[in-house]
Amino acid sequence: MKKLRQLFDVRSGELKPALLMFGFFFSIIAVFQILKPLKKGLFVSHFGAEHELIAKGINIDVAFTAMIGFTYLYNWLGGRRLVRFLCGFFSIALLVFYAVVTDAPSGFVNYAFYLFGDLWSTVWVATFWAFLNEISTSEQSARLYGLIGTGGLLGGIAGSALVSGTVKSYSSAPLILLCLVLTAAIFFFAGRID
Repeated sequence: MKKLRQLFDVRSGELKPALLMFGFFFSIIAVFQILKPLKKGLFVSHFGAEHELIAKGINIDVAFTAMIGFTYLYNWLGGRRLVRFLCGFFSIALLVFYAVVTDAPSGFVNYAFYLFGDLWSTVWVATFWAFLNEISTSEQSARLYGLIGTGGLLGGIAGSALVSGTVKSYSSAPLILLCLVLTAAIFFFAGRID
């Protein structure tokens, strides 16, 4: 831990929150890297690659609406309560998708899951950076964002590795459950930050 403190210039009382935010960002990006190929693979196998452009167009409207909702909720709830709210919302959605997403989901479920996967990254990345900005000073951010951002890099590697290692031998259900576990980890990490 001493080398970690020296490498990233972590000062007294900062290591625990920095590592918790590292875990928070790791979990967000890991889920994104799990959902991205999973949703795209199911969508393209059902509709074909050319139909994905339509979904991407719809996704622009979903992202725009989500950012309006995010801004309202963040101003109303603040960072900590927003994280708890989003963990609940996305956990319920993941449970629903766990129940209805099969290896050949219907057209409606396919579209919903595709848009949900993009909604995850849009909302959670914005939430993460807003929350981190809320709990750190600009001086701390200059020193600690490298350590914390590394969590996202490692989350991307881990999420991609999990998908490539399991997608051939398992259905989508275990991967969706893993996303639920990582959502619980986000709840835990955010709740432990002082």
